[in-house]
Amino acid sequence: MPDREVVMGRVQVFDVNETLLDLAGLDPHFQRVFGDAGMRRVWFAQMIQSALVATVTGAYRPFGEIGLAALAMTAEQAGVELADPDRDAIAAELRRLPAHPEVPGALERLHRAGLRLAALTNSTEEVARAQLEHAGIIGWFEQVLSADMVRRLKPAPEPYLLAGERLGVPIGEVRLIAAHAWDVAGAARADRRPRMGRCRRGAGRVRDRVRGPSGQGPRPAGRGTRRRRRRPQRGLPPHHRGRWWTTMSKRDHDSAVTAPVRVSDDRPGRLLLAPTLRRPAHGFCRLT
Repeated sequence: MPDREVVMGRVQVFDVNETLLDLAGLDPHFQRVFGDAGMRRVWFAQMIQSALVATVTGAYRPFGEIGLAALAMTAEQAGVELADPDRDAIAAELRRLPAHPEVPGALERLHRAGLRLAALTNSTEEVARAQLEHAGIIGWFEQVLSADMVRRLKPAPEPYLLAGERLGVPIGEVRLIAAHAWDVAGAARADRRPRMGRCRRGAGRVRDRVRGPSGQGPRPAGRGTRRRRRRPQRGLPPHHRGRWWTTMSKRDHDSAVTAPVRVSDDRPGRLLLAPTLRRPAHGFCRLT
C-alpha cells in the first residue's frame, strides 16, 4: 500500500487521566488498603464501566462521585472494609498524580511548533486544574475543559463539541489525544450524528428535498422541480414505512451509498436512508 500522509491538526485536545497523568501514583494506597497494588486497575476499569453506563442511559453524576462509588464496589467485591480515611486518602491523591515522564517535553515541542493545546477530561474543572497544576504542565494549555460543563461524560458527543466551540474551530479540525479507545471513538463520531426529519404522510406525491447553490432550505414546487410518485417501500419493516428517515450525505457515508441524487436542474440533493438500513429507501420524502 502507498504511504499515506498524516496531517496533524492545529488544535490538539488532550485527555488527562492515564493520558497525561500516571495513575500508578495511587498504587501505594491500593497496596496498603487492598494488599495488592493491581487492584487499582480493577477499580479504574469499574469506574470507566460505570461512567459508560451512565452515558448510555442518559444519566449524569460527577466523575468523582462515580469514582468513589466504584471504589466502594471494588472493596465490597474484594471483601475489604473501606474506611473513610482510606477513601479520602485515595480521592486526595487523585489530585496529586505525576505526569508521565515524557509528557512535559512533548507538550513543549508541540507548543513551539505553533499548535494550540487544550485539555478535556471527565473530571470537574476544579479537579482537572488541581491535577495539571500539581503536575506542572497547566501552563501549556490554552483551556482546561470538563465534561461537567455540559453534564454529559465522554464518549457522548457533547464534551467534544464543547471543545470545538470553546476553541472557536469546527469539531472536524480538533485532534484528540487519549490513551483510551472509547475516548478516541467518541471524538471521531462527534461530528457525524445524522440529522433527523419526518416524512409527511397522506400525500400521493412528495417533493425531493434539494438545496440551492448557497445552501438554502427546501425549494418550493414549481418549474425545475421534478415530482416523484411515492412507491411501495418493499423490504422495510412496517414500523419504518412512511415514518422516520435519516439524511446522510455521500461525504459522510461514501462507502455505504451511491452518489447524491440530482434533480432536473442539475442541483445535488440528498439520499434519504432508513434509520437502520445502510441502503437507499424506496421513495423520497420532504423533511418537515
